Amino acid sequence: MNDDELITLPGADEIVARLRTVIDEPHAAEKLYPQVARRAGDRLTVNGLELMLTLAIHDYAKGYSPAVAATMYVALPDFIRVLSAGEADDER
Repeated sequence: MNDDELITLPGADEIVARLRTVIDEPHAAEKLYPQVARRAGDRLTVNGLELMLTLAIHDYAKGYSPAVAATMYVALPDFIRVLSAGEADDER
């Protein structure tokens, strides 16, 4: 997938389920993943998806130790991978 291709995010429940395959932590599932799920159905480029996730992680991690944010940022490539899964198949 190149940076210009559009990714259509799945439904809200599917977003949460996919993100939980990366980090299945109750607090993230309650606080971070719903922020991302609000974007269900949106069409974003890979760069747009990365920016949206980065901002959501930033908001989520406010007031917590830097380790919390670092853990989520390290998972960013996996978050992008699971949210964009199936897109290449859908375009064929």
